[in-house]
Parts: sequence; structure tokens; C-alpha cells
Amino acid sequence: MRLFPVVLACALLSIAPTASAAPAPYDCPAEAFGCVYDGSNGIGPRYVITDCPGGYRDFPRNWWDRVESARNMKANAFHLENYVSGTHSDVVLSLQPGTRGNTWVRGVADRIWCHP
Repeated sequence: MRLFPVVLACALLSIAPTASAAPAPYDCPAEAFGCVYDGSNGIGPRYVITDCPGGYRDFPRNWWDRVESARNMKANAFHLENYVSGTHSDVVLSLQPGTRGNTWVRGVADRIWCHP
């Protein structure tokens, strides 16, 4: 019976909750205009949109064709687009201020049209 307290302690320690470093879905700084995520439903790595001067802005090259979801914190216009070289752009997500969502076509957004 001497082993019972040791076995019980080990069992309790093995089921103890552990801290998670993963951010909450759609986590975005309050001061940002918005965020885009490379996973659906606001999960995965994010790119923070810190300024919104109006008009088109390309995502950094390492974010081209990655975006699957976005959150618009405060921009009056927030449209994610797939730029088709030399011809046109296709809107893949359009969000009102304070909203979030998944792109209509995954992994094709290259730029944002943002208006403060």
C-alpha cells in the first residue's frame, strides 16, 4: 500500500491541464485596422494590417496566396482580392467594420483594398 500515494500523485500530474501558446481565433490587436490569417476561422499565423491609407495595397510576398480568413477591426472598406496580372482583380472577401469571415476562395488573396 505504500505505492498508492505515489501512483495517485503520478496519475493526478499526468492529467493536469497545460498552458497553450495558441492565440484565440481571430485574435487581432485593437489598434490594427484588421488582420488576415492563413487558416480558416481566424486561426494560424496572422498578418496585421497596421495602416489603411485608402486604395490597394499588396500583401508581403510571403503572404500571397495564403489568406483564408480575415477580421476587419475598424476600416470602412475592407476587401481582399486576387490580382489577375494585367487584367482584373477578383474579390474573395468583403467585410464591414467589426466583422470577420472566411474567404470565398481559399488561398488566392494577394492584396487588400482598404479605406479608413
